[in-house]
Amino acid sequence: PLTQPQHQPQRYFSFLFSSCTLINIQSLDFKMEKNSDSQIPPEFCINNCGFYGKPASSLKGRCAMCRARIPLVKQTTNKCRCDKVFCDVHKFPDLHSCDFDFLQRDRSELLKKNPRINDQPKGGRTFTRID
Repeated sequence: PLTQPQHQPQRYFSFLFSSCTLINIQSLDFKMEKNSDSQIPPEFCINNCGFYGKPASSLKGRCAMCRARIPLVKQTTNKCRCDKVFCDVHKFPDLHSCDFDFLQRDRSELLKKNPRINDQPKGGRTFTRID
């Protein structure tokens, strides 16, 4: 009786470029085992192809809403308080549905700048009345 050689199932690693490419990773098993001990779970690509690793920072230098390119100077001036960068069209909080609580920030700022004034001073009268 002829027996066919038993092969272990191949595991493939996919990279997300213009299309997903399958690459055999038997030589990269030790890297995946190290990452399995970490507390951060691996990220997968959008196409569900099994991409492990950090998500690419694709919004760097681009608007968070329309992904338009933003010049370096405007990246500092158009940065919102929600820590995202927007183009000139989306830079206002009502246009990009900002999740930063401006009302709470304004209230705390007013409390710091304007302390409460009591109607009656604690020291009593400092002037005497002349009749």
